Amino acid sequence: MKSLKVVFLICLVFSFEIFSQSLSIGLGSGLNIIKGGNYFTENLGRIGIYENKNGTNTSFEGLSLDNEIQFQIGAKYSLEDFPINLLLNVQYLRMRGTESMNIYNNFLERELLYDVTTKLDIWSLQVGSSYTYNFYSLKPFITASLLFNYFDDVYVELAQDRHISRYPDYENGMRYGYSLGLGVSYNIFNNIELELLSRYNDLNFLNRRDGEVKLASTSLLLGIYYKVF
Repeated sequence: MKSLKVVFLICLVFSFEIFSQSLSIGLGSGLNIIKGGNYFTENLGRIGIYENKNGTNTSFEGLSLDNEIQFQIGAKYSLEDFPINLLLNVQYLRMRGTESMNIYNNFLERELLYDVTTKLDIWSLQVGSSYTYNFYSLKPFITASLLFNYFDDVYVELAQDRHISRYPDYENGMRYGYSLGLGVSYNIFNNIELELLSRYNDLNFLNRRDGEVKLASTSLLLGIYYKVF
């Protein structure tokens, strides 16, 4: 029995020497392009009656969300000379929509032109993997990941009054989705890697609220990774 344990330990140590590990951490930023044609991207329509004390009391025809910036903190774990990497990322998706519209003001008893901004923030945990092809100094890769997304409240801001209110017909909470991506990376130094990635995100594939439509986007990200070991 002791001899078997010794053999097992030798094999374990030998395997770690053959498959040296690497861990890289990085930062990324880019554009989050929202897919159109539904409630999240349609124009606001008429906002209805706005009361100075009670805020907005009617629903929108859409949220008018548009393309915005995205940030990412990530880590990649891999075995040397093995094409599959394990990925763990935290992403912040900032979504905003802006329109100018006439809104009836009860206090002044007339319509005024307001700049209306809608705001939705999404915090996303991404767990997945990538497959890399070594092509000279460039390394093309594909990715597939699961997304665990926290949708924050939607807020409405009327710029002239500096009035911000929570949109009452929208419920925050967790949604679950997936992402598929294509990218390429390049080592500018032995321990520093640049990465360019295009990724499709289905942000609320599961756990949508009643009546909630699909929210999807395409991310265009530029990242830089530092190899820790």
